[in-house]
Amino acid sequence: MIIDFAQDYQQQGYDLVDTVREAGAIRLRPILLTTLAIALGTAIMVQYAVFGGLAIALISGSISSAIFAVFIIPLLYQRMMKN
Repeated sequence: MIIDFAQDYQQQGYDLVDTVREAGAIRLRPILLTTLAIALGTAIMVQYAVFGGLAIALISGSISSAIFAVFIIPLLYQRMMKN
């Protein structure tokens, strides 16, 4: 969705750097809210022996994917579009 927002802004005539920043800023809140909901909802399972490993994997996976989506994807898009 960040790429779609950035492409829409570019079609409207905005600069590449501005489009990437604006798209990241718009999508930051939904991504963070989803990540927090997953992490906090799964945190109650960490104390159980059977589901503890699954909960830790789910929490760390959602946090790492949020970081990837918010920071890495826009940077890669910006680098690819400059060339």
